[in-house]
Amino acid sequence: MSNFVHPHGMPAYGGLLLAPEAVWKLVTDIQSLEPSADLPTEVWT
Repeated sequence: MSNFVHPHGMPAYGGLLLAPEAVWKLVTDIQSLEPSADLPTEVWT
């Protein structure tokens, strides 16, 4: 067990390179985008 290698999956949250204000600006910009005209609108039930 001493040679066990931990998996290298998705890293934990932290070390984000953007300031909180920049993150919120990015969120606002993405939310303001119009959906693509060819975006499927069917609902799968």
